[in-house]
This record gives sequence, structure tokens and C-alpha cells, in this order.
Amino acid sequence: CQAGLLAGVKLNCSASIDLNRSAELKCVTPEPCGQQVFIVHLVWKKDSVILAEQHQNGIESHEPNRFRLQQVQLRGNFWAFSLQINNIFRMDEGIYHCSIFADCGAFYGQVRLDIPDDMNIPNAPTTATPVQ
Repeated sequence: CQAGLLAGVKLNCSASIDLNRSAELKCVTPEPCGQQVFIVHLVWKKDSVILAEQHQNGIESHEPNRFRLQQVQLRGNFWAFSLQINNIFRMDEGIYHCSIFADCGAFYGQVRLDIPDDMNIPNAPTTATPVQ
């Protein structure tokens, strides 16, 4: 990953949706990075809004019950960085951006989340009506 130290290396990204209304956005390093990866800063955004990020002070999420980060080592010292979105809505469709600054380089990627028309997914979250 030494090339990543000078310029951002493009990640290989994909999106998937399961029947439980959860989506996984996953970006994988295009080349091996080593047994351990120290993350300086990792951020997932949609429309310039930070949804979740990891930095030296820990992990922060815009909505902790909906947006969760995951980092997994794959075979051959490739690494996958995922954003799990629980309880997806139609408004979650769109392009997501992932940026990672780590000890083995700087990486970036983007992925489009498309929700099939035949999935029974609400347009927006419902809000509770206050009782008077």
C-alpha cells in the first residue's frame, strides 16, 4: 500500500440489501495492506453529510441505531470497510462516499445504493404523533 501514502487509492466498492431492510455498503482495498491496519480517520458520507466516522477518539455515528462501521480483514491481507444501514428508507438511495486515511495509505471510494421497486420500503421514517 505504499502508493497510497502519496495519493488516494481507489477502493473496490459494492452495495447489497437484505430482506430485513438492512443495507451493507462495502469497500475493499485493491491491494494487500498487512496483518494490522491502524485507522487515522475513516468517514462515510452521503450528500456531504457525515453518517459515521472513526478517528483517534473513537467511532461516531449520525444515527447510532442506523449507521454502523465495520472493518474486516480478508484473505491475503486485503481489508473491507463497511457501513451497515439498518431500517433503510427510500430516501437512503443515492451515492455514498468512503474516505480512509490509514498507516498503509489513503483510500477513497464511492458506491450507489439502489432499492428495487418491488421491495416494500417506506419513503421516510414515521414520526410519532404527540398525544394531547
